[in-house]
Amino acid sequence: MKSKRLLVSVISALMVTIFPLQVFAAESAKEIEAKKESAQISGKIDKTLQQANEKYREIESLQTDVKETQNKIKETQASIKTTENSIKKRTDAMGSRMKNIQINESSFNLFDTLMNADSFSDFVSRLHAVTVIQDAERMKVETLASDKEKLEKLQADLATNQQSLVTQEESLAQEKQELDKDVATLKKELADNQGLLETLSKDRIVKEAMEKKAQADKEKAKKQHQAAKEAEANKVVAATTNADKQAESNSQTSQEPKQPEMTTSTSGGGRTMMMESTAYSYSEAGLTPFTATGLDLRENPNAIAVDPSVIPLGSIVEVSGYGLAIAADTGGAIKGNIIDVHFPTVEQCYQWGRRQVSVTIK
Repeated sequence: MKSKRLLVSVISALMVTIFPLQVFAAESAKEIEAKKESAQISGKIDKTLQQANEKYREIESLQTDVKETQNKIKETQASIKTTENSIKKRTDAMGSRMKNIQINESSFNLFDTLMNADSFSDFVSRLHAVTVIQDAERMKVETLASDKEKLEKLQADLATNQQSLVTQEESLAQEKQELDKDVATLKKELADNQGLLETLSKDRIVKEAMEKKAQADKEKAKKQHQAAKEAEANKVVAATTNADKQAESNSQTSQEPKQPEMTTSTSGGGRTMMMESTAYSYSEAGLTPFTATGLDLRENPNAIAVDPSVIPLGSIVEVSGYGLAIAADTGGAIKGNIIDVHFPTVEQCYQWGRRQVSVTIK
């Protein structure tokens, strides 16, 4: 009888151990196919997201060019105004000088001025003074001509910069339209594949729960088997003792060891916000490459973890300094006005650190 009970315990333990292996062997093909589908979907979404991010970077570059051109135009306009004022002053001065010469022409005679010198030294002094006056008049004329040439060049530069600005603004508008199209395409792909991604995510959760259950059952069977062996051993020892010790031994061995209680748990555009951002990577120890929505971060690294009550899962967001991303994940510490941006490596997470960012929901 004792050997029969022991045999039953051993068989029960073997069945509990072997059965989950059969289940998981049957599930392996489905799991491989699910991972393949998830990778394909994530790859397709990532391709569209990368295209959108390329447009995003081009727009940032164009916006910088537009700002630089606008500054050049302002500087050129200021230089034109300064040069025009200089030309006006010099022209007025030249006009006054010519008028004065015309009025005093009858009394002004260079030859008489020199000949009326009282001495040779006075003659030299008068000659030097006349030379200085003539040089000054010539410099005024040359400076006036130089200012006019400068004005013409500034006006040409202004016209070129203004035309360049028009071209840049047209390119910027076109890039923004293309970005909007890419974002719309990305939203559609997310919506079209959301059901499948959720199914794949649930399948993974179920599989993980089954694995945990199987492991717990295995541990439980092992303990039961060990308890049965100990009980049989105790009975053998008790048979060689007196009746009182045998009764006490039987009382102790008749009590089944208390098993630990098993507990399970289930977890279930256009707005801009200033938020606090941290960073994480699927390559960190203990993390999985799959997000809460089922995206594979190995195929689609541009993702962020959010509080779904603040930013709905599946939203396309623009994060300053990071680019366009999908709100595809959650986190225990991600509550309220905080997000967690994803990077492929832990080193990139350290470089990102903790910072304030603007987040726009597309």
